[in-house]
Amino acid sequence: SSHFGSSQSLVLLPCLHTSGVSLHSQSSHKFLQMARGFKGSSLSTLLLTFSFLSILLFFYALVTLIRLSPVYRPLECTTHATTVSPFTTDETGQVVKASSVSRSSCANPNPYSMHMSQVGDGVVFIRDSHGRLRPAGRSMVPLVTLPAHSEGSERSLESYFEFPKDAGLLESSVVQVVIELRIHAHSEIYFLGKLVAAGEMQSMFCGFEFRPLESNKAGHMACAPSAQELVVPTADANAPRTEVLRMNAAHYDSVAHRRNASMGSIMAMSATLSLIFLTCGLASGDRHKRGILTGLGPGGHDAAVAAIAKSREAQETKASLAKVPDRDSGKKEEVDDAEKSEQRSTEGATFSV
Repeated sequence: SSHFGSSQSLVLLPCLHTSGVSLHSQSSHKFLQMARGFKGSSLSTLLLTFSFLSILLFFYALVTLIRLSPVYRPLECTTHATTVSPFTTDETGQVVKASSVSRSSCANPNPYSMHMSQVGDGVVFIRDSHGRLRPAGRSMVPLVTLPAHSEGSERSLESYFEFPKDAGLLESSVVQVVIELRIHAHSEIYFLGKLVAAGEMQSMFCGFEFRPLESNKAGHMACAPSAQELVVPTADANAPRTEVLRMNAAHYDSVAHRRNASMGSIMAMSATLSLIFLTCGLASGDRHKRGILTGLGPGGHDAAVAAIAKSREAQETKASLAKVPDRDSGKKEEVDDAEKSEQRSTEGATFSV
């Protein structure tokens, strides 16, 4: 802008020295100045737009931070009755096989979807009459997705187990099945490329009871953090059990810190950029307004004012010189008067004679 003002002053100087048209020559360049001034106006508008977008990003990150507080809420799954398939034997007839399906209705109170899956293979045990756990098979939990703020999403636990025919379980009135498994509940949330993830892996022991002599009638499944804490409900109990998938305190603090760091950095960056863009936009707009009001650039205004003052001083000097009488012309008039007086005296003397 300073280069533009200086070049404009050089263009205006020849016009400013002409009498009576100095101010009119200034207005003749105003259209060019305003046309070029639109460049400054566009820059100011662009900077103010970036400032507005940055402050929108700030509030969007703030709303997201509030929405993700707390960062994780426990999942709750309520069990339904377990079903056990009829017994079958292998080709030799010495091994008895069976399968079971335990279904649960899960609720996700979080504002984001959660994925539940099993980590590795679950181990199925059969508890004998002495309370000992004997490996008997494997279990599987299919991947299930719980939508945000959902209730009633179904999750199933499928178990496959077998035992020797001579183990005496077919003649038992009650058989307890215990399953050791690890459940991973996780969600991947991305905000402007930054990962804000919440998840929890939990090891648990789940068990149910069924009665071979009553067409494999089975009851509800119950879960506990360890086999010692597990209390298996009887097959006659018709009370649903609720299992809660919580997050341990250390993991919760880690996830919350990662969320706060990601959201905080975005909020700080957007607030800083908004302030910078706002300051630059307002400063650019002020320079543009001054140029439009004067019709000149910032540097050309001062030069033009000085040129106008110099032109006026030259005009005043010329006018004052025109009013002062010429000394040579005064002397010439005195000589002429003296000559005329002498001539009249001579003519008078001649007439007397």
